[in-house]
Parts: sequence; C-alpha cells; structure tokens
Amino acid sequence: MKKLITLTLCVASFALTAFAEKVTLATPMWVGGTELKAGDYKVELKGDKVVFMDRKVEVASAPAKLETGTQKFAYTTLETAASKVSAIRLAGTSNKIVITGSSASATATGN
Repeated sequence: MKKLITLTLCVASFALTAFAEKVTLATPMWVGGTELKAGDYKVELKGDKVVFMDRKVEVASAPAKLETGTQKFAYTTLETAASKVSAIRLAGTSNKIVITGSSASATATGN
C-alpha cells in the first residue's frame, strides 16, 4: 500500500510539471509581485506555483492551483484584471492555472 501511495504521488507530481505553455504579453503585466515586460514567456506549473521563464531563466512566480473545467479551450489565453495575470487557460485541455488571490475581468490572447 505504501508503494502505491508513493507511486501515485510521483505520478501526480510529474503531471503538475508536465506541461509548459508559451504565452505572449502584448503589454506589461504583473505576476505575483513581479512586473513582466511585454514579450514571450514560457509558463510552467511547478507544484503549487506558476513560473514564468524567459530563455530558461525564471523571471516571475506566484502561488497557483490547477482547475479542470468541463470544456476544452481552443487557445491558450490569459485572464487578467488591472494589469495582473489571474489565470491561464491551456489550449487543447480543459485545464486552467489559477493564480491564487486574483480575480479576472478581461482576457488577453496568448500563443
């Protein structure tokens, strides 16, 4: 039983870090306490935080959780509110990375 729990936790941990998406910010945006310049970023969910990378260098991170909806998203999009990223909808899945403590009021398109 202990081996089964350990294996399950390993698989779940891999699943949380298994996807990375490329997003393009058209204007400067805040992620957590960091303001990101306009440009291209790779986004990954690592455990309980979302990480924005620029050329393999972590430039911003924030606490986040993965939510699963009922329908798939056609495109990767960012939910934003007052120049802050609050969620990332992942193309081809029904998954959404929600940055905890944020609320969304507008949507900006990513890649």
